[in-house]
Amino acid sequence: MHSSTLISLLVAMMMYVNAVNGHGYLMDPPSRSSMWRYGFHTPANYDDNQLFCGGFDVKVKITASHKGYFEFRLCPHNNPRVPVTQDCLNRYLLHQPSGSTQYKELGRPQVYTVTLKLPQGVTCTQCVLQWKYNTGNSYGEDAYGRTCLGCGRQEQFYGCADISIGSTSASGSFNNHGASAVGPVIYNSYSSMCTATHQFRAIYPNADQYCRTECRKGHCPQGYCNTSCRSLYQG
Repeated sequence: MHSSTLISLLVAMMMYVNAVNGHGYLMDPPSRSSMWRYGFHTPANYDDNQLFCGGFDVKVKITASHKGYFEFRLCPHNNPRVPVTQDCLNRYLLHQPSGSTQYKELGRPQVYTVTLKLPQGVTCTQCVLQWKYNTGNSYGEDAYGRTCLGCGRQEQFYGCADISIGSTSASGSFNNHGASAVGPVIYNSYSSMCTATHQFRAIYPNADQYCRTECRKGHCPQGYCNTSCRSLYQG
């Protein structure tokens, strides 16, 4: 049985979510982001009703259900030329807001949206996110020697995606229109001109973002990033 005929992983993860199920803001006393609504001369944060707290959504498409559950792991790798190890991925078993690490597959083909929490303090230009699907449609023995569906060793499916995690300031930052930003905003006309080399793009899907992030820090390897990226460093 070929896993490609059963399951496809939609690499549709947003480190900062554009839409969530609930929205709201602190009204009395007003939060710092909402004070502008009540006559205070503070920067207007028009997204003050959706200040997400370190989570992101992952979408998984199941085309043929095998029951069981999903797990997600994260490795801050930062080197797309070196294969990631399972030991590194096991460092961060990601939790849902409820605290659970397992998301139950409901037994029918559909797209599942799973909200996960980011590990505290983890940032990376290249993290590897691993999806594990531990199925539950085969009979096996439980810890007491009884035969039951979904017990014992089960078939597993895996998928990996490259993502990046940026740092944010506690107070947030604002662009020149007053809207809030989820990460540090750097105004530099050279940013859009900075691109990765064709060779680097061929092996790493987030190559341009890698160059724009690292070259600002003064780390701008010639084999990875074009010469226009050197202008980003202002150290």
